Amino acid sequence: MIDIKKIPTEELKKDLQDSIDDISVCSLSLAVGMHEYDDGGKKYSIQSRLDTNAEIIKVIEAELIERGEIEVKK
Repeated sequence: MIDIKKIPTEELKKDLQDSIDDISVCSLSLAVGMHEYDDGGKKYSIQSRLDTNAEIIKVIEAELIERGEIEVKK
């Protein structure tokens, strides 16, 4: 696992936006009744992917707050 503290701020911001965008895609997929996606013949849960992205966002936001790059949400 990569130490988040060693990832450049701009890369973290891009990863944050990517996760936000992916949550939008997952939410729309679930809204239209899709619950799995196929990746090379293997099926994966869209809800699990959404949940994972939510956790990624929490971790990245905490690091960016620590770096003073974003304000604390109230």
